[in-house]
Amino acid sequence: MKKLPIFLLISLMILISFGFILRSEDKKEEFKTEWKKVDKLVEKGLPKSALNIADSIFLIAKETENTPQVLKSLIYRISLQSQYKEEHLINAISVFEDELMNATVPEQQLLQSLLAELYLWYYQQNRWMINDRTALAEPGEEDISRWDAVRLNAKIREYYLASLSEQEQLEEIPIKEFSAILNVDKKEKDTYALWPTLYDLLCNRAINYFSTSDAGLAIMGSEHLLSDKYLVPVKEFIQIEMEDTDDQIELKLYQRLLTVHVKQKNTVALLDLDLRRLKYVYEHLAQNDKNRETYISLLESLSKKYRDYPVFVEIACELAKVYQQSGNMYDPQAGDKNRWELNKADSICRVAVNAFPNAAKANACQNLINDINAVSFGLRLNTVDLPDKPFLTRLDFRNVTKLYFRIVKVDAEKYREQALKRMDKDQLAIYVKNPAAYEWQVDLPDTKDHQNHATELKIPGLGKGFYLLFSSDTPDFDKEGNLNYNPLWVSRLSYLTKSDREEESFELYVLDREKGTPVPEVTVTTYRTVYEPRRREYTTRKLNTYQTDESGYLKMNTPTDDRSSSFTFSLEKGGDKLFSEGRQHIYYSRPDDQFRTKTYLFTDRAIYRPGQTVYFKGIVVDKKGNDVKIKPQFDVSLRLMNTNYKEVSSLEKTTNEYGSFHGAFVIPQGGLN
Repeated sequence: MKKLPIFLLISLMILISFGFILRSEDKKEEFKTEWKKVDKLVEKGLPKSALNIADSIFLIAKETENTPQVLKSLIYRISLQSQYKEEHLINAISVFEDELMNATVPEQQLLQSLLAELYLWYYQQNRWMINDRTALAEPGEEDISRWDAVRLNAKIREYYLASLSEQEQLEEIPIKEFSAILNVDKKEKDTYALWPTLYDLLCNRAINYFSTSDAGLAIMGSEHLLSDKYLVPVKEFIQIEMEDTDDQIELKLYQRLLTVHVKQKNTVALLDLDLRRLKYVYEHLAQNDKNRETYISLLESLSKKYRDYPVFVEIACELAKVYQQSGNMYDPQAGDKNRWELNKADSICRVAVNAFPNAAKANACQNLINDINAVSFGLRLNTVDLPDKPFLTRLDFRNVTKLYFRIVKVDAEKYREQALKRMDKDQLAIYVKNPAAYEWQVDLPDTKDHQNHATELKIPGLGKGFYLLFSSDTPDFDKEGNLNYNPLWVSRLSYLTKSDREEESFELYVLDREKGTPVPEVTVTTYRTVYEPRRREYTTRKLNTYQTDESGYLKMNTPTDDRSSSFTFSLEKGGDKLFSEGRQHIYYSRPDDQFRTKTYLFTDRAIYRPGQTVYFKGIVVDKKGNDVKIKPQFDVSLRLMNTNYKEVSSLEKTTNEYGSFHGAFVIPQGGLN
């Protein structure tokens, strides 16, 4: 059972208090002492004791017609019961709907918005179960525990839209009058400017819901892209005549609220909302150069208009994100298109942060700067290379002009055990100090574009063994800096593997890595990685040792002490050693001591279309190891399922004297979705 989240409780308390304080001309008892006791009991994990006090407040508040405290105590009751009572959300919905029956403006709209949120929270808590339902409930069914996702979201939608009635009255109620109740963090003081009225609050809550994918569940029909006619300046947008269709509700809400702020000339609220509107429209348009350029043009126009206001940072941040997205699509093989877009994003953010370092979006801009300028590099090399022969590797790099490399030889078995535990920076710092087999540095071009680039490096020939190749942007390979490493084997040995599940065996061919010829008399040692509960770590245990024959071939039985497992192996001959790449997975069954029934089903084709007939034939056998017997006169149940694993139709069949059966299903015209 999940508890009612704190953020929901707070929003319920704050929002419902708004409306009733508006109507309270006389100062009412706030029960500060009592509520402190309630909060302390909650902190101690005593919800039932806290509920007793909340209920006593409710009785007094009800008698004195102290509506804010009545509702506050009701909300506390719901929250506290959520910690120990089943179906607390259904109970909460019932309580709020009872209160709604006699509510007037603005309590009515607040309750409607909150009921929408309660229904949404109920859906989100039970999503996995609700989404698995078909439309079980009749249209008049009041038991929401039987509602499907479509009906629940239709109710959520209904309440959010209803909460926006009486718009003119709600526009006259300023939120700032209730700062003590809002308890807005000092860092979020701009909230009053962004949502100056109660209508702003309710409309934004509705917009937030309709921007989710859940809202679409109440609308039958497929999603489609928006028209680019909505990607226009705000004064043009509010003049567009919207179609009366369900899929344009969010645009209508943006239009209604933007119209209010244009008339009121509320710069901060208008710009914040318009940026969200532009972003919403752009994200729902066809992604092409034309729409991207229009979006950039609109953002640049806004940035020039509000260059001397702190809101400039918010515009700059969104504009930089668009340039960053374009820059991330740069393809060196396709020329210079998008190559310099990251520079534009970086420059825009730096101007914004320098101008208004304390603005709300300044940190977001700084994070973009940090991301664009982050140093990254890495090598792509083969896991194994031939001894005493130089080889090439690819180096990817970004925002770095010099790199340092060091190759050190390490004990493969010790490294394997350490890697199982965790290869942290401290362990790497120890390895990197080992005597270097080879070290060098490379100067890289200063591309000045913040893009990923690549070049090839020549690695000198190395003797047989296991190595770590370190790369760093500092000459001392400081563990606090950018330090990368790649494991590398140098060996003439290579191998091919094959596992046979039926025979519960594993086959191995060892070959010369350069010539491809078989390598005989190679010692093969198998290992298994196991978890030690007491030590809370993984360790490697040796299993068996084998040797390849004159053809470099080895066939071994898989272990039989577990239902399924995996293992690694090492190859060794004449000082040349190699560990397998990753784990070899093995599967096997426990020895059958009884017959098990198995059905083999065959269809006349692989792919079917809606309305077609699926002809099938089946054979039922009893199987114990390699002993197989047909199963005549055996009853078989068959079900045709849709993609949601719901039964579409079913058949009952009985096998004939040969243990077989046949039949047909017709796929519905609507398919199996």
